[in-house]
Amino acid sequence: MIRTFLSNECCFLRLNFTKKHYTDNRKGAPYHYVARLTKGRGRLRCMGETISLNVGDVFYIPKNIPYESFWSGEEIEWYSFGFSYFPEAEQTDIRIQKIACDEGLKEEISSLPVGNRVSSRSLSAFYGVLDRLIPFMSTDARGGEESVFKKAKSLMENHTDWSLSEIARKCNISYSTLYAVCKTICGKTPSIIRQEVLVQRAIMLLSTTDQSVQEISDALGFSSTSYFRKILKQHTSYTPTQIRKNRNNMF
Repeated sequence: MIRTFLSNECCFLRLNFTKKHYTDNRKGAPYHYVARLTKGRGRLRCMGETISLNVGDVFYIPKNIPYESFWSGEEIEWYSFGFSYFPEAEQTDIRIQKIACDEGLKEEISSLPVGNRVSSRSLSAFYGVLDRLIPFMSTDARGGEESVFKKAKSLMENHTDWSLSEIARKCNISYSTLYAVCKTICGKTPSIIRQEVLVQRAIMLLSTTDQSVQEISDALGFSSTSYFRKILKQHTSYTPTQIRKNRNNMF
């Protein structure tokens, strides 16, 4: 059991590149990551925000959060410590960020053991450093906004018949606050996000059932089939008939 935990739940590496490098984790990172950039420059892009990194910077990337990273310089190097288990449950909503810790702690991160085999020594050393890093990690207002956004979108996906005002009430906020949160997190209005959710559900129903367009339109709460067709065309460039004909390519 210990061997399984060490091999599958942690990934401690020193990464090195001699040319520009790009990482696409828009489906979400498999671990939490704490890392320190020791050579080159980097940028992290997440939910419309860009974090610039220079030599010596320490940064944190939460597990499952979608992001992209861009690396440049004659030589690029960073120490990366991926881990699944965050000891303090209340800390798991900490946002992606550059960590303004002291120089001594930064040096400790670079001196932590790395390699394909995670040992009890490297695990103990890492969690000791993580414990001292946590007080420097920010849980500012955006972290709360991200939580509200995720809850609101989940409610839209699971309660397609609810109004946006009802969604806002279930999140314990006003509609105006929901509007501001959505614009901050992804640059879209709640109405557009809701349309995207409904369109994805419509594509699934058109592709996997024999329900009529009228039935699907009614089930998803559209005021009329003509409006349903308009929104579907607007977001996909396809009509219901075209989606059904191309159902194998719609997912």
